[in-house]
This record gives sequence, structure tokens and C-alpha cells, in this order.
Amino acid sequence: MSLVSLSRLLEHAETHRYAVGYFESWNMESLLAVKDAAEQSRSPVILGINGGFLENAERNVAENLHHYGALGAVVARQAAVPMALILNEANEEDSLYTGLAA
Repeated sequence: MSLVSLSRLLEHAETHRYAVGYFESWNMESLLAVKDAAEQSRSPVILGINGGFLENAERNVAENLHHYGALGAVVARQAAVPMALILNEANEEDSLYTGLAA
């Protein structure tokens, strides 16, 4: 198991008739909490990073989506259940491309 594409995850869920939860994370603790809960319940999940929140101009520190992408990917790759990783929301078109690259 581990990091899988969103389309693969949803296709499997549709074929086997179950729902997949989406859980948004903003730091390492929330990423690990989602992973732990998914593993304990043996449930595939969609793990998301909110680009709109992270790149908000009112935040005190500029965030780097690559850092969050790397954290999410490592957590998902090491999970005992399938996990898809997405960038949920982005305020700027460039952020979409950054999210895909990350």
C-alpha cells in the first residue's frame, strides 16, 4: 500500500462500493494523525494540503508548497493503507503548477 493516484484510489472505491474520506492537513502532526487514523481503521484516504490557506498573504511566514508536498508524500508512501495526496485549492494559477510539481 502507500501513495497512489487519486484516480486509482477512487476507481477502487467505486468498484468495491465504499466511500473515501478527504482530510486536510497543515503540519506534520495533522499529517501523521490522518495516517494513524487511516491505518487504525484500515481505510484508504485522500490527504490534502490547502494551498489557499498556506499562501494567504496575511500569514506571517511565507510557506513553500514543496515542503508540504514532500512531507505528505513521505507520510503517504510509508502508510500501511492506500493514500492519495492532493493540493486542495489554490489562489493563483502558478500555485497549481507548483502543487503539481511538489
